[in-house]
Amino acid sequence: MRRIFVFLAFLATLLTAGSPASATDLPLSRDWLFFELPRVEGGAGPAADHLAVLLIRPHPGWYTYSDAKSPVGQPTRLHVELEGFGPLQVALPPGQMKKDAVDRSLLVEVYQGPTPLFVPLPREAQPPYRLRATLRLLLCTEDQCLPARLDLPADSGPGPFPAPGKDSWWSLWPQALERGLAAPAAPEPAAAQAAAPGTHPWSFSPSYLQAQREVTTLLPAILFGLLAGFLLNFMPCVLPVVSLKLSALLGGTASGRLPRQEQFREHNLFFALGVLAYFLFLSL
Repeated sequence: MRRIFVFLAFLATLLTAGSPASATDLPLSRDWLFFELPRVEGGAGPAADHLAVLLIRPHPGWYTYSDAKSPVGQPTRLHVELEGFGPLQVALPPGQMKKDAVDRSLLVEVYQGPTPLFVPLPREAQPPYRLRATLRLLLCTEDQCLPARLDLPADSGPGPFPAPGKDSWWSLWPQALERGLAAPAAPEPAAAQAAAPGTHPWSFSPSYLQAQREVTTLLPAILFGLLAGFLLNFMPCVLPVVSLKLSALLGGTASGRLPRQEQFREHNLFFALGVLAYFLFLSL
């Protein structure tokens, strides 16, 4: 009984460790906040009385690329819809300049630490505000990157809302306005197809984060494939199978109608053909 319990506990540990990471496992904190905007003399600023703020906080050591276009990375994109009003404009602040982790010769704009993504709410709307938002970004450290797509709904409640506070990130609000309100980000392909029946927005062409580092021709792909297959024989998960396979190959030649060498070749030939047929079937 004890052995069964230990085995089940070990199996549960493996299943937990092998499960895919959920949105709560991302190295990113995010919160929706709502504020009341003071009226600005002369009509400057957005035509809004209230402001929604999506505050993102990459964990220490992590950063995400800003919304600025860059030859590397993936820009942060925020798509927000207000119930009853449709897509909204957003104001994203400038990021900090940083040397790219992959190409140190490039300076890229990134978000590190608490970063507000501003969404002015239309003056015609009244609370409670119910938002549907999709955030797409690329979270990175100096040695790894993690793409993320998050659905972030929000309900403001009836209010009233506080005035802008003294948090340090509020200094980014004027800078975000100077950059201008961005047009609503493009919806997801599935939503685009639902909005326009009969269209096919998907593209099956490969898309690369670092196109210059990808293998795009046949000969290098074959060479790298052969090298990967050779290295696979030295992986720890393969080593226990090597002895079993050798014993099967050698044991199968002990007797039979064919000479030992011919039987050995025949066995290996049909084994290789079986592997090729199996993976060819999977690729179809």
